[in-house]
Amino acid sequence: MARVYDRKGSRFVVREGYMSLLESARGRTDLVKVITGVRRCGKSTLMDQFEMRLKEQGVPESAILHLDLESLGCRGITEGAQVLDMAESRLPQGLSYVLIDEIQRLNGWEDCLNRLGDADGLDVYVTGSNAFILSSELRTFLTGRVFEVCMLPLSFGEFLALNPPDAERDRQSRFMEYLVWGGMPAVDPSRGERFNRQLLQGMFGDIMYKDIATRLSDKVNLSKLRATASFLLHNIGNLSSVPKMARAAGIDYKTMSAYLDAFLESFVFYRVQRYDILGGRMLNSAEKYYAVDTGMRNAVLENAAGDDLSRPLENVVFLELLRRGYTVSVGRYRDSEVDFTAVRDGETELFQVAVSVMDDGTFERERRSLADMRNGYRKTILSLDAVRRDPGSGIRHLNVIDWLLSE
Repeated sequence: MARVYDRKGSRFVVREGYMSLLESARGRTDLVKVITGVRRCGKSTLMDQFEMRLKEQGVPESAILHLDLESLGCRGITEGAQVLDMAESRLPQGLSYVLIDEIQRLNGWEDCLNRLGDADGLDVYVTGSNAFILSSELRTFLTGRVFEVCMLPLSFGEFLALNPPDAERDRQSRFMEYLVWGGMPAVDPSRGERFNRQLLQGMFGDIMYKDIATRLSDKVNLSKLRATASFLLHNIGNLSSVPKMARAAGIDYKTMSAYLDAFLESFVFYRVQRYDILGGRMLNSAEKYYAVDTGMRNAVLENAAGDDLSRPLENVVFLELLRRGYTVSVGRYRDSEVDFTAVRDGETELFQVAVSVMDDGTFERERRSLADMRNGYRKTILSLDAVRRDPGSGIRHLNVIDWLLSE
């Protein structure tokens, strides 16, 4: 179970997966560590936790310069030159750490980051708004010197650590809350539906207008942008294409492509291509999109989200595969399709996701899609069923909650 701690009247969960990534790059002063992810997913909190970890491991406070440029304590720091002067005057000789939240608030932040990255003995970590800083742009002027840590909202294990089962809500009930309200750290199931819905709608609005619309500037038609977002939220896990989405939103291909790029760059949606398992190549005919958080999806769509659990469940599994370091695509093998083809460390795994496979027809359909693929890949059916069935053919059937908590 993930570790939870209290600070300033709030509870936080330690994001150990991301902490381990930061620690793996610790001391590599030739790399600038950039923490990216959707707005409000916990990037600044991760930076705080990393500072705490450094101190726990014996790094003196004098060797850490941590600036949260959105805090009141840093309101007078507006120029990159000020940060450079602080790093030079305050930090001791030898290895020191520079942690900067919301670096885009500095005038001349690009030059500042370049010079910090070039300085001897400085281990640099930054976060920034998706409206101003894209990892693709950072790579342009920090060629070969970016170590990116891509954050997602809370996993179910982390959500469960913050909201443990109690006398009224068992593990299954908590998972249903997770499907409905997602994993944004500020979500609090104890505060009720109205609080969480308004909270998540506000988050999505901030992302739409502060990140995406700002990024698109004069290219954006807000009503068309909202229509595109609504289409994607409605159709998570469905095969689609840019021409089809452009027709649905009533805009041209070029504009739709720009909107989609902005959604992807702001980490609101993730695009998943189809992979021809037999031919060993990606297919360009259609692709799937998944939301960064099922809670925001449900809050934005409200009643239009419907009661179907299959799409949110598939979305949750997709995000978990990303957390575990897999490269994910949609698998196709002749006439069969598999929800996810997941590759990690050179090993390929195949996953089918269903709410239940207790019905024999559903079980056979999910089983056959994997059994038809005669290869040595590990194959798994995930469902909410408490009882496991035996699919044979080397296929395993697991309870999805057990699987989510297994790593």
